[in-house]
Amino acid sequence: MKKFHLKFLVTGLEVRALLRDPTRLPETYRGKVEIIQGTVTVESDVEKTVEGRDAVVVTLGTRNDLGMIRS
Repeated sequence: MKKFHLKFLVTGLEVRALLRDPTRLPETYRGKVEIIQGTVTVESDVEKTVEGRDAVVVTLGTRNDLGMIRS
């Protein structure tokens, strides 16, 4: 989770995150974020994550550095 997500927590918003590997969640967020373990490619995992939410922020990424990809 990136630094800007911390702003959601300090404003008092309830944050729920869909994570493939919850152990990778930084210690800073533990106990402050509701974790749903799963993946975005499984519809039921996504449904569980967004259920009852008023807003959704999607930040999909890769563990690979794609900064210098050239075609």
